[in-house]
Amino acid sequence: MTEQPMNQPNGMVNRNYTILVSIKLAPELTSSLKAITTEEFLQLENSLQNDQLRVLTDRISHFEQQISASSRINYKIMKLTTEISTLTERLMELNELQKLIERGMCDIASLEGQ
Repeated sequence: MTEQPMNQPNGMVNRNYTILVSIKLAPELTSSLKAITTEEFLQLENSLQNDQLRVLTDRISHFEQQISASSRINYKIMKLTTEISTLTERLMELNELQKLIERGMCDIASLEGQ
């Protein structure tokens, strides 16, 4: 990094920092140096940060969608579990009714046999 002081009209010194970045053009060529100002560097850094934020935002959105889908699935599982429990209770009631009907049929048969 090189410092290049610049005199301002009011007598203040403005330090304009230049960052030298090495860019390799091709294997057979030597590296060339390109000077970029601090402002350009900060713009590049800001652009990269914005890209990273965009990627993170996309990932968060994807995770939110997965969580939402998972919540819907969990709700459906809970609902199905409740329905299965209700059906199991009804099946037990039907089994009890079937036993009562069988006993009643046996009682009728024994009365007819008398």
